[in-house]
This record gives sequence, C-alpha cells and structure tokens, in this order.
Amino acid sequence: MTPPSEEQPQLPKRDSRLEKFLHRAAPVIAAERGMTSAASMKLQAIADEMQLPRELFEQAISVLQQGPPQVRRPNRYERAFQAYLEKELSKRSSEIVTHDVEQKAVKLGETKYQLDVPRARDIFSQVVKQLGKRRISATEAERHVETTVREVVQDAVWVDIDTRQRLIVLGDEWGVSKEHVASTIELYCRLNREKQRADQRRTNLMVAMVGLTVILVVTGVLIVTYRRILDSRNNSTAEGPSGEDPRRDGTFAPPPWWDEPMRLAVGNAIARVSGFRDWGPGLASSDEVEREQAYQRVVTTLGNTANSPETRTRLQAVLYGVLANEPNQAMVDRTIRLIVDQARPPRDGLPSGDSFYRRGWNTIELLAEFTATEDYAIARREEVRIELGNLTGTLAASEGPDGLRQYQADYMRAMAEQLLAHASRNPAVAMQRFDELTTVGREVIDEEQRRLWLTELSVELLRSSAADWRRYRSLLDSATLRSNEEHVPALLEFIEIPQEPELAKYLAERLKENFRLTTTSSAPDEVAMALRQQLGLSAAVVDRAPSFVWNQLGSKVTSATPVAGSSREQKLTRLVELSFLNTIATRLVVAPAEGSQAVQAMNAGPPEFLPPGVDSSESTDASDDVDDVGSIRRLVDRIEDLEHASVASALATFRAIGDTLTENRLLIGRRDLALSVARFLVGQRDAAEQRRVLSAVTEMRRWPDLYLCLADELDSPRTRPELTAEVYRAFHAGDLELNANSLTVDELRRLLLTEGLELLEASTRATPRPIVTATPEDGPQPLFRALGSVYDVRRLTLGGAPTGSLSDYPSQELTAALRQWIVWSTTNDPGASGLPHYQDAERNLHALSYLAADEVQVTIAAQRVWIQLLVDWVSLKRPDETANAKRLGSDYETRSQSTDNALDQLIDGELTMLRLWMLMR
Repeated sequence: MTPPSEEQPQLPKRDSRLEKFLHRAAPVIAAERGMTSAASMKLQAIADEMQLPRELFEQAISVLQQGPPQVRRPNRYERAFQAYLEKELSKRSSEIVTHDVEQKAVKLGETKYQLDVPRARDIFSQVVKQLGKRRISATEAERHVETTVREVVQDAVWVDIDTRQRLIVLGDEWGVSKEHVASTIELYCRLNREKQRADQRRTNLMVAMVGLTVILVVTGVLIVTYRRILDSRNNSTAEGPSGEDPRRDGTFAPPPWWDEPMRLAVGNAIARVSGFRDWGPGLASSDEVEREQAYQRVVTTLGNTANSPETRTRLQAVLYGVLANEPNQAMVDRTIRLIVDQARPPRDGLPSGDSFYRRGWNTIELLAEFTATEDYAIARREEVRIELGNLTGTLAASEGPDGLRQYQADYMRAMAEQLLAHASRNPAVAMQRFDELTTVGREVIDEEQRRLWLTELSVELLRSSAADWRRYRSLLDSATLRSNEEHVPALLEFIEIPQEPELAKYLAERLKENFRLTTTSSAPDEVAMALRQQLGLSAAVVDRAPSFVWNQLGSKVTSATPVAGSSREQKLTRLVELSFLNTIATRLVVAPAEGSQAVQAMNAGPPEFLPPGVDSSESTDASDDVDDVGSIRRLVDRIEDLEHASVASALATFRAIGDTLTENRLLIGRRDLALSVARFLVGQRDAAEQRRVLSAVTEMRRWPDLYLCLADELDSPRTRPELTAEVYRAFHAGDLELNANSLTVDELRRLLLTEGLELLEASTRATPRPIVTATPEDGPQPLFRALGSVYDVRRLTLGGAPTGSLSDYPSQELTAALRQWIVWSTTNDPGASGLPHYQDAERNLHALSYLAADEVQVTIAAQRVWIQLLVDWVSLKRPDETANAKRLGSDYETRSQSTDNALDQLIDGELTMLRLWMLMR
C-alpha cells in the first residue's frame, strides 16, 4: 500500500451535473481551440439540453476559462481499476469494444472500486485508447448487424441453420443479443415472403385474364360456327322436295337423350365419313332394332378403318356417345361385347386377316380412353373396364397413358400366348401373324420379349413338324444369333435328341459360327456340349414342355367366353374343361419336371360326360324337410333388403327362429336363411335400433349355421368386425363376461367357427343332403362322375394314394384333393402353415358338410376355400404378384355374392383358380 504521505489531498467532490457538463464540454473546447464565441454557443446549447442551473453553468464556464486542472496522480482505486481493465481488454482477440462491454466495466468501477460514473468512463476511455481498440456504440453495433443480415438474406424466404448460427456469432461479437439477431433475420424473411406472394398474385391475375380472354374468343367462334351449321341444315331441309324422307340426305331430328357432343359427332360424321349419310340416321331411330343395327354398323365400320385415322376418330366419337347415352342397358351390353369381339382371337386357331392385331390394338385404345374419360357415367365406364380387363387379362391398371400402355402390353402378351398355342396348326400363317404382332406392338414389346417369343415359336413349330424346318429357316437364323444367348438353350433338344439330322447339323453350324465355339468338331453333339460349357449350363437336356403347356393354358384363359346366355349343356362342358385345365396347372406347379406327361394329358383333353340328347333344363333345389322353414323363409325375406328392413320385422323373425330352435327343429343346412340373418345383424343402423336387435338374439345362440355365417361374413369388405363382436357378446349375455371388442378379426373368426362346430357336433346329425335333382332320363351322374374323375386326378397329382373307386359326389373328391394340397404346400414350404387361411382351413372344411344345402353348394364352398389358400400361396411364393392375387380373390368374392346360379358360381371359381395358377408360371 502507498504510504499516506504520498497521497495527494482530496479535492471537494463537485456536483455530478457539473461533472457531466464538463465531460461533454471538453471535446467542444478542444475542437474550437479555446473559449471562442462558437464554443460559447455550443456550450449554451448543451446546458439547455441538460437543463443545467444558471449558477452551475457559470461555475462551469469559470472552470473552463481557468484552463485544464492540474494533473494529479490517480489514487489507488483508480490505479487498481485501470490495471484490471488493461488486463481484461488485452485478453480480447477482437479489436472492437462494444457498448455492453463498456457498460459492464463502468458498472464494475462504480460498485467495486468506489468510482463515480464519469471517472470510471474516463479511465475506460483511456485504457481503450491506450490498447488501440475501437469503441462501438449500441446503435452502431445494431446497424452493422442489420446491414450484414440484409446482405446475407437478400431475396431468400428462409435461412439455413449454419447461416443463422454465423449471424448470431457475429451479433455476439458486436454486442447484439441473440434474440435481436433472430428477430432481424425473421423480419427480412417475412418481408421477402410477402413480396413473393404479391408477385405471385399479380402473375396469377394476368394468367387468369389471358385465359378468360381466350375462352371467350373460342366460345364466340364455336357459337357462330354452330349457328351456321344449323342454318345450313334448316335451309337444306326447307329446299328438299315434298314427300321425300328427310333421312335420305342425312337430316333428321336427334332423340332427346343425345347430348351436345354426340349431336356434333354425328353431324361431323355425316359431313365427313363416306357412306355414313346413308345409314347413320338409323342411330336416331325410335325403333330399337333399327337403332341397334346402326350401332353394329358403326362398330364394324370402325374396325375396318385402321388405315384412316381421321375416319376412325370421327366414328369413335359417335360410338362414345352411344355407350354413354343409350338408355337401353341391354343394347349397350351387346354393343360392348361386339366391340370386344373385334379384338378377341378364335378359341381354336389363328386369327384370320392381315389386320387383326392392328384392329385389336385400336380396340384396346378405344375402350381404355372411354374408361379414362370422367365425363361419362361411372357405371358405364366400370362395365367397359371389366370387359377390357377380361379381354387383356389385366388385373389392375392406372389411369391415363400408363394404364393404356399396360392394357396394350397385356393384350399383346395374351395374343402371343394364343399364337404360340396354335402355331403348329398352320406354321406359315403363324410366322406371318408373328411378324404382324411384333410390328403392331413394337411400342410395348421390348427386344428381349420379342426374342423370347421368337424362340418359343421356333420350338413349337419344330416340335410339330421338324421335317419342314427349312420353311422356318428365317426364324432359326434369328433364334441362333449371339444376341439371343439367354434363350438359345431351348434349341439344344433338336441337336442333342435330333429328329431330323439335317436340322441338327444346320443348327450346330449356326451356333458354332455365331458363338465362336472353340471345338474343332462340327458334330452336333460336340457343338452342343461346347455351347453348354461356354454358357455354363448343366449337362441335362433342356425340357421346354412346361412352357408349351403354360402357353396353352394362357390361351385358354384369354379366349374364355362369358357364360351368360349359354345353355346348361354348354355350361356343364365349360365347367369340366376348366376343372381339367386346373388339374393340368396343378401338375405343372407340383411336378414341373413332368412337362411331357402334362403335354400328353393336355392333348388327351377332359373326360366326356354328357350323352347325346341331354336335357338342358336347370336343376332345382331339394324340398325342405322342416315344416316351418317356409314360413321362416317368408319372414327372412322381409329383412333381406337391408336399407328398408324394419327392426320390428327383424324381431318377429328372430322370435320365430328362436321358437323353432326351442322345439329342437334345428335349421341345419339352411345356409341361405342363416346368411340373410347374419347380414342383417351386422348391418349399419342407429345405436338405439342396434340395441333392440341385440336384445333379441339370445334365443338364436343355439343355431350353429348362424355362427358359421357370421364367421364367413367377416371376409366381406362391407362388414365391420366390431359389430360382429357385439353380436357374439350378445349371444353370451348374462352368463359370460367377455370383452369381445378387444379381439382381433382372426381371433373372432376362430371363436365363431369353433363354437359353431361344437354345436353341430353336439346336435343330431342331419339326414344326408340332397344332390341337385334332375330328370330320371339323364340325372346328374354324368356331370358328377366327370368332375369327380378330374378332382381325383388332381388329388393323385398332389401325392394322394389311389382309392380304387370314386365316390358318388364330386364334392368329396374335391375336398380330398384340397386336403392333399394343404399337405403338399405346407410340406413344400412350412411357412404356409402360419398363413391366416391355412390356419382356418381345417375348420372351414369341417363346416362344409353342415353349411351347404346340397352337394353342389359343398363343391362351391370347397372351391372358395381353395381359392383363399391359393391367394396366400401365390403371395408367399411370388411376392411380386401379391397385389394381383389379392385382386383376383377379392373380385371372386364380390361376384359370388351377386350370383345365384350354382353352375355359374362353379365356372367362375374354376376360372379364378386357373388365373391364380397362371401367376405361378
């Protein structure tokens, strides 16, 4: 500590206002170089601003006139504060001293070192000046940071995290808070967003004004043109001779159901399409026969316009109007089928005519564009979409150009399969049709697909008539090129097992030359071995028989004709044929190595079952054995219309069923009644009405068929599982605490199936169900024996043991084959046993004998179980086909619910199974 003798005497402490004035006056005196008149005026202004009393102002002037005070030595507190500032400020790397740093230092000098504010600020200024640093005020710091933010943000509407962090660090260096920097950034970004929105509004307004102007101009032109057309027609009509048929010159009164596009389309066709004036007016005829003939003429003429795009466009517009506006639905259905038939190949041969594939291509385009036009009614578009999908085999297609391309690609693929299946019947025509097909479909057929079809066509033709191989030399030359390396092994069978030595020699020479084989021998077997070594193939002979059979099956699926309108004899023939094809497909999946046997079976065809002169009358259901079933049926009919059925009618129906069950007249086998009741129970209605319904279902808890139908309805897309759970809980009201709402769909289904089967087993077994009755002359035996024979072959194919005889009912053979499929598939891939439908398969099979009213219904139910299993199997083995498999299953369920005819259901089931098998090829 400095001795007291060295301390300077303390001067009296002056007024702080005087000190502040002197502090502000010092720079003025220095700038004016003394107490000049200018300096006096500035000092007076400062005093007025500070509201300094007159006596203090005069005292300050006196002090200033006396000159600078005598330099005194700083006391120990001032020295300590100065030393502290020098130490701390020298540590700072920045050359800038911000306002907040100064404020903190002055506050520290006042509180810790007992200095007044002006003195502390003087010492701070001296230290800063001594260290060569720059003092920045708060205003200058904020202005600098705001300028930097504006330069960085520019026109952006947001700032990334890294840039934002760099700006915050800059603000911290200049003494600006993080919040101030963030708010500045947000301010400039918001201003930019508002500017962009304003610019966008101006742009949109300009575009709208331009578009509106164009629309008004085009509308005006169309109105003027249309009036001129009407005037010209009226004039021509007025000038015609009296008594002449006005339709002779193409003028007629359009029917009221024509819309404006159709009126314009027909008028355009009359004016531009040659010959349309003669028969086109028939489109407006009130006679439906004459009108339909005109529709057929449009379709036929349209099919022959492949080389006239303008005529095709005009007739297509007319046909769209017919499909969209014709009030007679049956006529629309026939017209759609006629259009589709333009592109459908013959079932048993190659298409005739040089323009078939071009006509089919144009037909696909016509139908696809109709389904994609939102102006037409949804029901009409959906009908066309279904027919288009049946024609092309497309399971699902997107809207727009991609959907059209998919339809066209699937159609070309189906036509190629049909061509390969029948190529051997007329090789010369097959080669010509192949060139036409690949030319028409070049937009959707890539080179790899074309080479595959070319190779398969070569193999089919050589297998059928190897002796005529020289006629196919152009095909063989293309099939043996090096670019066809992936598919050329299919030709090895004609070298290694030669039917024609000259053919084997020619193929060997082509392959040796094109593949530059290293063998020196030209012997066919040596060339084949060298090719196998070069391509890394095994020594086994390639078997292409499975591919041949798959092509045959694909052709059968593609050429499948609708069964609607067919006679009973035709339906029975179709049923046995499809069952036979399914058995062939099963063999290809289970034993692909037995391709040759599959070819032989395919050539042998299905068994014969209908003797000449068979009666084609429809079969009838067996009569009921329960006396009161008829009256219950009439009660159930009243609740089948779910939208209009009253709760009162339902309660009366439930009481009648309960009385029947109470008297032990079990309604076993009446699946139609149970299904109607089940659908009503899980239907949509108000909560109060549903409580009334549920309160009356207790008496039906002993009806096993109802449990099984409720489980069956869980698969319907219109069923809400929580409603089914409420019904199940109502069955057990009063004697069971059950939280049915917590069950999953699979758990609820198992509960219903298990309890329903237990009730069936506990009850007296019903009498054997009737088979479909028929007249004594023919009976159902030929049909049953044919189906049973096919189903038994399917069971044997799956590894079943021979039984030596067939049962009387095909349902038993199908059920046995189905059980054998479950064994084979779960053995082939144990993962299948964990799939949902596989887990419930045995319960469903056990329930079949109780649910169905007759043997045909059992067969239909077994088909349904197999289809469900096949959907799971395809999803497991072909994951890329999962969506297609599920769509096939869903479509089948939808159709089966809307079809009452048993034969139609059987045919649809077999066709669905065949399409599922095709996904496994």
